[in-house]
Amino acid sequence: MIGKVIAGIISVTLITFLILLITFYFLQENIKVEINRLNYEIVEVITTQGYFSGDLYGELREQVNKYSDFYIQLKLEQWVKEGVYDTYYHPDEILNKPLQIGDKISIYIEDQHATIFSRLLTSALGFGSSGDYEQRIKSLKTGMVVKEYKDIRKGYDVMVDIQKYASNHGVALFVVTKLNEDGKYYGSSGHPDVPYTNLNYGDSTDELHTTGVNYIFDNGVFNRIISYYPNGEIRLINYIQQ
Repeated sequence: MIGKVIAGIISVTLITFLILLITFYFLQENIKVEINRLNYEIVEVITTQGYFSGDLYGELREQVNKYSDFYIQLKLEQWVKEGVYDTYYHPDEILNKPLQIGDKISIYIEDQHATIFSRLLTSALGFGSSGDYEQRIKSLKTGMVVKEYKDIRKGYDVMVDIQKYASNHGVALFVVTKLNEDGKYYGSSGHPDVPYTNLNYGDSTDELHTTGVNYIFDNGVFNRIISYYPNGEIRLINYIQQ
């Protein structure tokens, strides 16, 4: 009689354990699929837009950490010439900077904890807490930038920035219009890129009329490209009319 009771308890325990094992296995696989999907979509956005924003990185962290405590490692291989790349790993060196066609971006995601399924399995097989048999959810996606980033602004944005940075001698603007492909600098002659001081827009004849080569139309479309000093501060803002 006692033997039957013990056998019944063992059977119920085994069945319960198997049900839990199967449940957590499928849960683990579903999370794997979701993490891979998120990683793929983020890399696709970056490679087709040519830009990895801090907001996008924050969204990725928020989404993956809904499932567990995930570690994210970024890698940017910046194209220099055929077969030669400069490699960066720190987010400050990668985020919020325009990427070039040919650059490679990689995102590696790894759960910092073993899955419940693997912990149950290793315990059942007698491996204890040995990390050699633990499974962690991982995802690695790499993509190549195929489209140059364009930060589109309007003409009135250009004029606002000229006025905004007029008193900042460390920052200069370079504006290229369709009638003047050589462009025109706005800033102080103390700036390393500016040949002569020109702080204001609208005070010279080439800017006063629609036929002026440097006239900026309010609704004109410009691509903004920013270059930086080694310390990360803005050096030059290029506006190129599209």
